[in-house]
Amino acid sequence: MKEALYRKFTREEWQKLEKITLPNLSIEELARIESLNDSLSLQDVSEVYLPLIKLLEIHITEFQTKNNQLNRFFGQLDKPAPFIIGIAGSVSVGKSTIARLLQVLLSYSLPKLNVDLVTTDGFLFPNKVLKAEKMMDRKGFPESYDGKRIIRFLSELKSGQKQIKVPIYSHLSYDVLEEKKQTLIEPDIVIVEGVNVLQGNLKQPFFTTDFFDFSIYMDAEKALIQKWYVERFMMLRETAFQDPESYFHMYAEKTDEEAHAIANDVWHTINEINLECHIQPTRNRAKLILQKGVDHKIEFIKLRK
Repeated sequence: MKEALYRKFTREEWQKLEKITLPNLSIEELARIESLNDSLSLQDVSEVYLPLIKLLEIHITEFQTKNNQLNRFFGQLDKPAPFIIGIAGSVSVGKSTIARLLQVLLSYSLPKLNVDLVTTDGFLFPNKVLKAEKMMDRKGFPESYDGKRIIRFLSELKSGQKQIKVPIYSHLSYDVLEEKKQTLIEPDIVIVEGVNVLQGNLKQPFFTTDFFDFSIYMDAEKALIQKWYVERFMMLRETAFQDPESYFHMYAEKTDEEAHAIANDVWHTINEINLECHIQPTRNRAKLILQKGVDHKIEFIKLRK
């Protein structure tokens, strides 16, 4: 029944759809966009993401036209609320890469619009709170986020507030930087990325999905995501974990065998459970599902009818 809600495209079918024309991205630009252990090529941009940007342009244009007509109807002069795009999926599936890529491509294709990117990591409770509540091993699970603050942020966006401050998360310290904030000033498009983007909370008067104008779920077979997670952990052990300031510096001196065992244990006891119980069940709330295969290659695209 759920599959019937979507129209499924192979990559070959999708790339034949109308695309936008953009200046060619350089290899260096792609490298800056790409997350550690992710894979993104100019071919991916052309075959998958340029048609997606065209689809988003259609939705954004329709959204702005409708809002402008409503403003005239009500005699309002206020700037319309921003168009919000949600991007969800498991850890290590490539959400951050796609979020940054869409921000760059939308900025190119719609140069008169301000495109901002926000990650929900900043809405995690600080470590001192998680430790007090004995939830450090539940980080990333629904209860580890300040749900009220997320809803308040999305409400401020949709109410047209001109300047909004958003908390920032540091992957180095593995904690929220409470003294620092990201400031959004009159955004036209906001991309919100995180594992919990499509999740609901019955204790809240609204769901995050109530505020999204378009939503994307990054999908892949669980065994592939586990493989990518472990590979990324091993790469971080040789890079970021070497920094004495890193929360995970303790893993830097582990042997390959020890580090591999730790990564798999974290996957099975935390990330796999979170994926199966809280993230994957939200997949069919998305308007678009990007299905990855080996080497992070997008194989199928599912678009809600």
